[in-house]
Amino acid sequence: MAILNKLKWIFGIVLIFLIILATNLIDRDNFLRIKDSTASIYEDRLIAKSIIYDLSNHLHRKEIALITGDSSFFQNENSTLNSHISECVNQFSSTKLTQKEKITFDDLKLSLQNLEDQEKDLFQGNPQAKSKQLKQIDEIKTKLNTLANIQMEEGKRQVMISEKAMSSIELFTQMEIYVLLGLAILVQILIMYKPRTDSYRR
Repeated sequence: MAILNKLKWIFGIVLIFLIILATNLIDRDNFLRIKDSTASIYEDRLIAKSIIYDLSNHLHRKEIALITGDSSFFQNENSTLNSHISECVNQFSSTKLTQKEKITFDDLKLSLQNLEDQEKDLFQGNPQAKSKQLKQIDEIKTKLNTLANIQMEEGKRQVMISEKAMSSIELFTQMEIYVLLGLAILVQILIMYKPRTDSYRR
């Protein structure tokens, strides 16, 4: 009987251990999903949004200089601004891009390069250079708006992933409590249970 009781104890302890281990592994997976989602919102969405804002500001300065005919801007400041734009593009390319985002970003890079190439024609007596550049800037603005909208969509998606993971954690935490209570009762029954023995020998 002593061996049987020991086996009951071992069985009960192992059962509880396995249940706790399983729920902890599930909780760990959910916490990792929340961590990855939070990091993605900051590193790949908020930073990307900030870069898009900087690009829009740089582009706006070019647009104002074109509209006002500020030739000194293109002679003295434009090359520095192009370097800032190139730096923003490099920063954006280091973020995690969705397939849709990558296609739009590749188009944006091409448009920015075309804009820079067209700036060489401004002072070569080409009457259409200014209108071509303004049209190119409008195209770039559209692509920047598309990228900004993608940041919002992806940010919302990551928030939904976090909320789903949190709901799973709460659910499994409640289940864990009920399972542990049930196991505690089961172990007590196993330990206290004593099979009937005949009190009389025949």
